[in-house]
Amino acid sequence: SYFVGQAMSDLSIEEPLLSEKHSAIGRPNTGGKTSTVVNRKLYIGNVQYYDDNNIRQTANDRLMKSNVNDFDFFDADSFIDVEVNDGEDITLLENLGGRLLQFKQNTLYIINVSRDIEFLEGTYDYRGCLKESHLVKAEGFVAWFNKHGIFLYDGNSLVDLVQDKDTGQNLINWKNDYDDTMKIGFVPFKKQ
Repeated sequence: SYFVGQAMSDLSIEEPLLSEKHSAIGRPNTGGKTSTVVNRKLYIGNVQYYDDNNIRQTANDRLMKSNVNDFDFFDADSFIDVEVNDGEDITLLENLGGRLLQFKQNTLYIINVSRDIEFLEGTYDYRGCLKESHLVKAEGFVAWFNKHGIFLYDGNSLVDLVQDKDTGQNLINWKNDYDDTMKIGFVPFKKQ
């Protein structure tokens, strides 16, 4: 009752790493819908970020990358735009063997990120993927499906599992069997 308390100092609620470095992603209302780590860099797709003028941008077809071993810092000018304003959003990102698989609704882009520079290795129409539950990564491959078929990528080649590789004939009537609510998985001990 004899002492009157005084505040010695106010605690700041500002994030020093985000405000001093000015990361494009990390502040409120920024981020991405999908991400993957390749070569000690975090790649984020379908992003909201702050540009160099401190204006929040939304880029559904932009792929941003972090600095090496600095997964929480993104330069506004550190990005990969494969196809801009094509009417498709990035839905999923996955990696396999130094390759970045960028899925859009209908298109798959395979980007080689194994060296210091990134380059587009392939563009595959009708090979996109809509949902995380439609894709599985397992022992040396990535498999997924969409309304056009079931696909597998092993780091070297892209295989359509609905078609017979010798005749090109469909093994099943996929259009009748496909349902958007289906899921894909992998059982390691059975290799299935």
